Amino acid sequence: MPVSELNLQVNLSVGDVAFKQGKQLMFIFWGIILPVIGSFGLIGNILNIIVLFRWEMKSTTVYFLRTLVLTDTGIIVGCILGLSSISITQLHPDNPAMNYYTHVIYPHMYTPINFIVMTLQFTNVWMTAAVTIERYIAICHPFSAIHVCNRRKTFILIGSISVIAIAYNIPRCFASMVTECDNITEYVTSCVGNRSDFRSGVTTKVTACDNITDCVTSCDGNKRDCLSLVTTDLGRTERYEQYYSV
Repeated sequence: MPVSELNLQVNLSVGDVAFKQGKQLMFIFWGIILPVIGSFGLIGNILNIIVLFRWEMKSTTVYFLRTLVLTDTGIIVGCILGLSSISITQLHPDNPAMNYYTHVIYPHMYTPINFIVMTLQFTNVWMTAAVTIERYIAICHPFSAIHVCNRRKTFILIGSISVIAIAYNIPRCFASMVTECDNITEYVTSCVGNRSDFRSGVTTKVTACDNITDCVTSCDGNKRDCLSLVTTDLGRTERYEQYYSV
């Protein structure tokens, strides 16, 4: 998914009606539904971990299942941290703590969380394929399974998939970067949530500013706390998009 989709329009004006509706939907799906479903998933995974990591569970299939449950848990936690938290902050952009999280903490969180989640997802998918093949060999070719499905080869396969997953997703670390808001428009759009229209009592749109200099001046103290998550030249190349889409 492109950075622009996951950045959740952090640096856009919060006064736009359409964006307000979008924020509400984001909060419903990512701020409420996702954590609720994720909580049930975490409970189920904890129960699986208790069973699968018992000392007597030592079959090759169990090793695959252990890897699956750990990657599943990591994906759930990563999605909650990367999506649920930022969707909640967008409902109250005027709150200093939430504004700081949106414009300072989240831009730094996105790249590592995206890398970890996508690496775990890659590992999870291929681990599912591996355990399927392992079960097929064990059931349909029981005599060959003794030599093919042993502990050593299982560990090698799990390790190989993990290394390939990490190597495959390394370019994601260089597809986005955090920059300071060094553009006047970025200052205005990032700070407009802190300005109020005393005539109507609603958040002022950027277009409603009488003078752009006034807008910047009123937000001047927040310049150092304004960061922007942008796509790098690598992330915008067609080859990069094809690399992850094909």
